[in-house]
Amino acid sequence: MEKVLSEQKPLRTVASGSMLEGFVGLGAAVLAIISLVSGIPLLILSISVIVLGAALLIESSAVMGRFAAILRNIGESTAEIAVPAGGTSLESLAGIAGVALGILSLLGLIPVILNSIAVIAFGAAVAFGSGAIAFINGVTSGAGRNPLLQNVTSSMASASADIRMLVGLGAMALGILAVIGFNPLLLSTIGVLGLGSVLFLETLTLSGSIMGFMRR
Repeated sequence: MEKVLSEQKPLRTVASGSMLEGFVGLGAAVLAIISLVSGIPLLILSISVIVLGAALLIESSAVMGRFAAILRNIGESTAEIAVPAGGTSLESLAGIAGVALGILSLLGLIPVILNSIAVIAFGAAVAFGSGAIAFINGVTSGAGRNPLLQNVTSSMASASADIRMLVGLGAMALGILAVIGFNPLLLSTIGVLGLGSVLFLETLTLSGSIMGFMRR
């Protein structure tokens, strides 16, 4: 019984810890949808950019925090595992930049261009940070050293990384087209909607699968 509980502890950590960034990402997606039908789309879009930047900041810090905590629980250090931390650092930088760009947009400083640039930064962070996030989630989820758990969570993390890569690259393309001037408001909104949705769905899938597995 104690062995089962010890193996489930890191899984609970991942499942509960990822919910916050998932719901913040959902908030950004909802705001993007509202901006499509509201009378003040640019204002709502700027707010959604800020929220999405916060979601990336939360994810990067939470993932590394969970990783460090799990390694302490299993008696290893980050120095003993090759951690691709560049991806989480990229998400942190993109999150900070996005929040700053969103605030400047709210102040009226070329909001269309700044929101488009923020979408490009978010897309790059999600796409090129997908490998690091998948690696760390896989390690923390399988930290109970149960081979079956490791296989299940590793497969989920790999599939999630592929989806993040595709959505991130798509958002980058939309952001570039928006900067060029091809319907920038609509394309930036779609980019934020896609990125916020993938953060939420990734969290929902990972957490739901893990919690369902633990109930078996």
